[in-house]
Amino acid sequence: MKKKCTLIILCFLPLLASAQLIAHHGCVKDGYDFWLYVPEDYNPNDYSKPLVMFLHGRTLCGNNLNLVRNYGCINAIERGVGIDALILAPQAQGAWNPQKLHKVYEWVKTHYCINSRRFYVIGMSMGGYGTLDYVATYPDEVAAAMAMCGGSTVQSLCGLNEGPLWIIHGKA
Repeated sequence: MKKKCTLIILCFLPLLASAQLIAHHGCVKDGYDFWLYVPEDYNPNDYSKPLVMFLHGRTLCGNNLNLVRNYGCINAIERGVGIDALILAPQAQGAWNPQKLHKVYEWVKTHYCINSRRFYVIGMSMGGYGTLDYVATYPDEVAAAMAMCGGSTVQSLCGLNEGPLWIIHGKA
């Protein structure tokens, strides 16, 4: 029985090792700690993969990066949903700061091959605020965005006119 279990584990090990969920702590100065999901068919010499940044709501704020796994894209991946993109899931300690988010995005662009014309931002609740604030501040960086139950805190919302944006709030 022990041999059979070992054989099964060894057969599936290459599949598990090919996709990666990596926690990054303190690697972006004045940025956020974050999870980065790298899909199994990622090729470090190919710039075709999109990047999706998921911004959580207030309940996941803090210094325990594992909280970010409670819902959203990382949670979906851990439940077996296949997503053919790199997924960036930072953790805020309070309200989202567009400049800090941008530093994390730039770090990912520097260290991974992504299609920067296919950068998407999604957020819910406080993350919806972060989404709208980021898109308003850096409209030329984002291909499309979706804000669920959010708002905005930035002075100028002119950047929101630059690209596709889906805003969802309430049942209607």
